[in-house]
Amino acid sequence: MSSEQPVEQPNDNDEELQSLGQSATAESPDQPLEDLVAPDQLGDSPAAPSDPGSELALEAAPAGLAIGPFAGAAFAVLAVLIGWALLEAFHPVFAVSPEFISDNPSAEQSLALAEAEVQVSLYNSVLVLACAGALLAGLLAVGEGLARRSMTMMIAGFIGCALAGAALGGLAGWVGHSVYQSAKLPGQATIDLAGTMVVQMTMLAALGAGVGLTLGSLAGEAGSLCTRIIAGALAGVLAGLVGPFATANLLPAAQTEQVVPRGDFAALLWLGTTGLLLGLIVPGMKLRRKKS
Repeated sequence: MSSEQPVEQPNDNDEELQSLGQSATAESPDQPLEDLVAPDQLGDSPAAPSDPGSELALEAAPAGLAIGPFAGAAFAVLAVLIGWALLEAFHPVFAVSPEFISDNPSAEQSLALAEAEVQVSLYNSVLVLACAGALLAGLLAVGEGLARRSMTMMIAGFIGCALAGAALGGLAGWVGHSVYQSAKLPGQATIDLAGTMVVQMTMLAALGAGVGLTLGSLAGEAGSLCTRIIAGALAGVLAGLVGPFATANLLPAAQTEQVVPRGDFAALLWLGTTGLLLGLIVPGMKLRRKKS
């Protein structure tokens, strides 16, 4: 007795699903995504090529100074206060020897006294300007190191810039004293306000250029160094122009005709004007070249 089993007939739907699965398996493993999906359907478009000119401009940008004008002004004011305290305590350091002073001096003694006074004035001028240059350059260097968050620059910059500032400040004092002696007419002990402004502008321009030179050396770029020198000289000229005029009007009893002004708060006004302008202009001035 034989038994016949029914043969299953293939379903049309199963054959279609199987054929679709085989075709998808055969095409998808080795085929990249870019061949399956159109470029305009991708989520991220290809990155545009960078502009070589912009990269060169970024690489050529000067490092410059990290300290800003307001921070520079703050450190300059601190230097001014220290310098004024030293002036009030010790100035003048050098004085004419009592042997040159006489109640009834002869012509030779008067000439010797005048020469001694000139020499003493030179020493005091050089010393005061050297201290001012050291304090301004040194403390501005501390501000630069603080802005860069570099303890090494704060310490080494203060020492190096203070020493260089003292040398260049002393040179500025010598310049101011020489111009002062040249501006005096024969037989005159002092000069007028216009002559005082010329002396102060020349001397403080030299001081400012020295401070700009020392601070600009920390920038590590020649263009920035030249900018700081120019900025310091301009700040010094402006201080020499404003300082004597302001002192003569605000403090009439002050001796503004001296290389280092004397009188109540005269030295503070002189140092304050100079230090504030240097602190603002030297770090803040920027000279840019026009792109061709």
